[in-house]
Amino acid sequence: MNNKITTNFLITLFTILGGIAFSGVYAQADSSFSYQGELVDNGIPANDTYDFSVQMLDGNGIDVGTISEHVGVAVDNGLFNLDVDLGLDYFDGFEDYFFEISVRKTSVGGAYTVLSPVQTLQAVPLATNLINGSATTGQVLTFNGFQWNPADPVAGSSPWTVVGSSINYTGQAEMRGTSSVATSNGLLSIGNPNTDHITFDGDDIQARNGAVNNADTLYLNFYSGDVAIGNSSSNIVMNSNVRQSSSLNGMMKYMVFVACSSSGTSSIVRSHNGVNDSAITVANGASGDVQCVIDFPTDIDDRFWQVSPDVSSNDRGAHCTLGGASNQLNCYRYTTSTSANNGGDIMVLVY
Repeated sequence: MNNKITTNFLITLFTILGGIAFSGVYAQADSSFSYQGELVDNGIPANDTYDFSVQMLDGNGIDVGTISEHVGVAVDNGLFNLDVDLGLDYFDGFEDYFFEISVRKTSVGGAYTVLSPVQTLQAVPLATNLINGSATTGQVLTFNGFQWNPADPVAGSSPWTVVGSSINYTGQAEMRGTSSVATSNGLLSIGNPNTDHITFDGDDIQARNGAVNNADTLYLNFYSGDVAIGNSSSNIVMNSNVRQSSSLNGMMKYMVFVACSSSGTSSIVRSHNGVNDSAITVANGASGDVQCVIDFPTDIDDRFWQVSPDVSSNDRGAHCTLGGASNQLNCYRYTTSTSANNGGDIMVLVY
């Protein structure tokens, strides 16, 4: 081979395997990458030992990085592989880059033959390398207009915060403790699926308490329309008292079963306070037809009430009027045939 002849070599580039400088997928500890090609010497695939020199050029033909030299590379049936290192951590991809390949036969030595044309580095392999880009623990990728760079997160830019063993979402939601989040067949489960957990799927939401025979304590089924609060899976079931503000409508405010006496001591047999935890009390009437005075924890002068006697006899009636205060009812029971007072049990409902 005559070193002065510059047209005997032809390199066909058939693949470039991205390493640290070209791929964000396969990160390595250095800046090298694999360059594979086919060398044709005097029209036939080369089978000998050759020296290669690889130089990177920018769009203006200016050298980029350092020359990567490879001496004594075995070429088998035209195929060769180079571990190219141009001394660059990464290419930003903002401009075009080209490979300039030079070659000579090792046994001949002398000047290199510069191959023409240069080979374009396509856009696909370009990527920022996180290790050589000096990324550190806790950093995130930020885009500066043409590439991604590692940077510290901006304070307050994320609605998620880690507090101890909790992950909080600012202002709206919170996940606490050591609960796990898992998905299976379209089902979202938060917590331990064998004990306490919340599950969501396309039809319902369930909150399950493992301490109560793993039964549903809250169940909403959007397909059937069922709502369950308690240990049931249909209708509306509530295993505790139901309360509502005394000024609002729609629910019972008070229920009371009173032993209303004309001569002995009046007493409350049982009662329910649908407003707050305060007790409903009763006292004997002071005079006249009043047999008992029921005191409620809130004003009832703007509410509705209903009173009825017990059902031990058909010849009984009951009646209540507002008392001396806005939270009182003056009540008595009477014999319907004579209108005479007749002490006994009455039931009062306040709406």
